[in-house]
Amino acid sequence: MKNKTKKQKSSAFQIKTKKNFTILLFFAVLIFSAGAKCPYQILSFSLNQSENLPPDLALTVKNLSKKTITAFEVLLTLSCTDSNSDSETDTPDTEEEFSVFTSTLLEPSECKTLYIPLELYSSTLFSSADKTALDVENFHIENIYLRQVFFQDKTGWKDLTGSYAEFF
Repeated sequence: MKNKTKKQKSSAFQIKTKKNFTILLFFAVLIFSAGAKCPYQILSFSLNQSENLPPDLALTVKNLSKKTITAFEVLLTLSCTDSNSDSETDTPDTEEEFSVFTSTLLEPSECKTLYIPLELYSSTLFSSADKTALDVENFHIENIYLRQVFFQDKTGWKDLTGSYAEFF
């Protein structure tokens, strides 16, 4: 009789544990999927030439979250082609990754165009002789996304690989 009671208790414990695990798993998936959604959309981006200055990044971002964005980190890969190269020759582009922080207030559902200066003088894309010859037509943005987004309620969102980025 004792053996049966232990089995019944064990079976009841396993059923209860499975039920609790299922509920816990459901909430974990729900929380993860809610946090994983991309809170922004990049509507457009371009490089703007300023006289005797490095180019600015013109970036139009839409806040897709229900929270106010206060700052973000833009990660972009910039490619540079030699303006003197012949298009028939196979000269590879030089690429470099840039990380730029910017502060802005972006309310939920709001779109805003920001002009972010790029500090290219310190870049390995340029030798010291090329500093005076920065031509925006030689640059191409290969990849761009918001790596981190900071909200007014002191929370944040990260996309370290760009896997959640939404373009156009």
